[in-house]
Amino acid sequence: DARMMTRAPAPPSPTNRPTTPAPVAYSSKLNKYYCGFDWDDAQERCEVWCPSGSDDDCPDGQLCFAFSKCHAVDMNGMTLEQMEKQKLEWQEFNQANNNNNNNNVN
Repeated sequence: DARMMTRAPAPPSPTNRPTTPAPVAYSSKLNKYYCGFDWDDAQERCEVWCPSGSDDDCPDGQLCFAFSKCHAVDMNGMTLEQMEKQKLEWQEFNQANNNNNNNNVN
């Protein structure tokens, strides 16, 4: 019968700690805290942001380092490698468009 009510599923169990970091102001120094095996590693890879500034935010064997060249907001969830790849793809795309436009002018 269409009038029968079905039972809603039980809500998920709460997590022990937040699964999403709280927003951080753009100017906050916490945006430049990244995980790595050492400061140079964190600086070069820009892979895991540690928003609390704690080593607890990092994968096993890595530590949280401050004042990297990485910036969590600017990186928009991407690693440095992904950002560089995207930049190269855009440059190639723009160059191809410019070449195409130059060929259409002649």
